[in-house]
Amino acid sequence: MPVLPRLSALAPCAFALAFATPVHAEDQAELWLNGIVFVPLREQNQLIVDTSLRMNEDAKGLSAYVLRGTLLTHVAEHVRLGGGYGQFWNYSDGDFTIAENRPHQDAWIDFPLKAGGAITSRTRLEERLFSSGSNDVGVRLRQMVQYVGPELGNTKLKPVLSEEIFYKVNSNDRQTSGFDQAWTTAGLRYPVTDRFNVDVNYFNQWVFRPGDDKMSHTALVIAGYHF
Repeated sequence: MPVLPRLSALAPCAFALAFATPVHAEDQAELWLNGIVFVPLREQNQLIVDTSLRMNEDAKGLSAYVLRGTLLTHVAEHVRLGGGYGQFWNYSDGDFTIAENRPHQDAWIDFPLKAGGAITSRTRLEERLFSSGSNDVGVRLRQMVQYVGPELGNTKLKPVLSEEIFYKVNSNDRQTSGFDQAWTTAGLRYPVTDRFNVDVNYFNQWVFRPGDDKMSHTALVIAGYHF
């Protein structure tokens, strides 16, 4: 299916992915434990460091560990541009399999809402370089939109919803260009302190591939700290 029609078809039902599985899909359960820190720098710059510990059934435990840094600068009100670098270590049955180096370039736009909360758009172009095999670089475009709502009554809890679409830009020995994945997240954020919050989410990862698609149902916990 052409990319634009496929994206258009997904948009109205993005969050329905969290509650429905494609007829032809391989399912698996996962657990992701993520941490993220936001560090303000001089001249309206910001450093974001995030890490992720990922476990799933296929790997029989640890499947990946991720460490990534992103430097952003405010170029206009509610607009940040920048880039960074991520390191990915992949595992199976407890053994290391392959590493990925991922430089990336970002554009963030924040849309504060009059009713409270905000919508954030992040456009990311990333380059994937692997530690073994082909020297080809896989280029991938990722578009994420996240909604963080106002507090729910007197609970201090805030709803968090997001959708991220992946598109492989080029074709080589490592990948074939085209629509790749859709990530849907739905959860709640609790402010432990003014600077520290914890999100507890259901995270759905829909991977498109020849034959049966792959669907992961993930318990996602994110700890975030603002310096």
